[in-house]
Amino acid sequence: MSGKEGWEYGRLYSLQEIDEAADRLAAKFKFTLEDVVLLLLYADPNPIEGKTRLMKEVFLALNEVFAPGEAERVHFRPHRFGPYTERVYAAADRLAFTNKVQVARDKNQGGFSLAITPKGRAHIGARFGALPARTRERLAQKRFEWDTLTPAGIRDYVYTHYEEYLENALLKARFDRAGAKAGQKGGKAR
Repeated sequence: MSGKEGWEYGRLYSLQEIDEAADRLAAKFKFTLEDVVLLLLYADPNPIEGKTRLMKEVFLALNEVFAPGEAERVHFRPHRFGPYTERVYAAADRLAFTNKVQVARDKNQGGFSLAITPKGRAHIGARFGALPARTRERLAQKRFEWDTLTPAGIRDYVYTHYEEYLENALLKARFDRAGAKAGQKGGKAR
């Protein structure tokens, strides 16, 4: 391999070579993106409801719960509904493929939910237990708080604390005019 990252432009790589490269990159972090998704689901066993909520909860966990260098850093870009990266959905797909999460889609309602499976709990349980108690508590507390926010509430929370992600937002003008109302409660009951 050659080039900036050890890859040759225009060369086709085998799945094994790609997997080995991914393992080398993941080795630099304590927790991969897949681990972060599983840790979120392990901290609070209720499913994450909605793709946008999944994206925001992963973004918030990486920025508010895990210390720098502790979890794989992912570049989120400003998007129509806030911070976005394809990598979160790819991680969820890989976890579903390996039966560590269950994805439920309601084609009639356009719904989406992500739940941890027994295999996923067994896979991440020891790693969750190895987290410092403060991190475990903060992750569980934050997950509960984020889940109790309405979709508008979590959106406003992100835009209030991470204004740079308003740049390409569909609701930017309305949000700018109305101001943030972070912390709106009234989401799903627990």
